[in-house]
Parts: sequence; structure tokens; C-alpha cells
Amino acid sequence: MVLTALGLGAFLAATPSLVTALQLGGAAYLAYLAWTTWRTAAAPVEIATTPTRAFRKGFLVNIANPKIALFFTAFLPQFLGDAEKNPTLQLLLLGFLLQSLGLLTDLAIGCAAGAVRDRLLHRPRPRTLLNHLAATTYATLGVTLLAKTLR
Repeated sequence: MVLTALGLGAFLAATPSLVTALQLGGAAYLAYLAWTTWRTAAAPVEIATTPTRAFRKGFLVNIANPKIALFFTAFLPQFLGDAEKNPTLQLLLLGFLLQSLGLLTDLAIGCAAGAVRDRLLHRPRPRTLLNHLAATTYATLGVTLLAKTLR
């Protein structure tokens, strides 16, 4: 959100080779996630974590998520008011509002998912099936991204 307000979209528009490099890196990362998820699908689950560690992991995932950056650079600026009235502040306020609403939604989903997780992840068959489904999804997304990038 802050990077968008400071001109990330304009910078990426001016450097298409950087966008291509980011897309190729994203496709490679998705392939890595697919491979490791499939390979460890039947491994024992380690659920024990501290709230601080869970927060840090979630924060890093969100910071590294290209979907978030794409949303803030391509979609959110369309909702700015008069461009002469401090667009940076408008982007920061809209981004803060979006993040606040997202936090509330994610907390509700996280609580519900935690209850389901405890039931599913200790049973080998559903855990393996869900991990294989996740690995297949990662691989499909990676191949799709690679195909679109190389076009």
C-alpha cells in the first residue's frame, strides 16, 4: 500500500523487463511450493507455534504476495477522488481501510479454519488429499503464469 502510494505502479509501468522477471520468479516459486507440498503431503503435522511466529509468517506472506501489490497498483487507484487533493494520502487512507476490513475478515476465517484444521490434519487421508490438492493448484498457477509470461 505504501509502495503504491509512493509510485510503484508508475515504476513498474516504466520497466516491463522487471515485471517479466518478477513473473518468472513467481512461476518458479509456485513450482517450488508445488514440489515441496506434494513431497511432504503425508508427513506428520507440526501445529505447535506461538502467536508471534504465526503473525510473523502471515505478515511475510502478505508482504511477498504479488496479488496484493497488483491490487494496490492496478485497482485501488481507480477509486481516488480529485487527483489534485493529495492522491498519496487518499491511497494510504483507502489502503488502511481495506487492510482493516481484511483483518476482521481474516480473523473470523482463521478462527473457523483452526477448528476444522484440528479435526482434519491429524487424520492422514484428508491431510494427504488436501496437500495434493494444494500442490496441484500451485503447479497449475505456476504453469499458467509461465505461459502468460512467455507469450
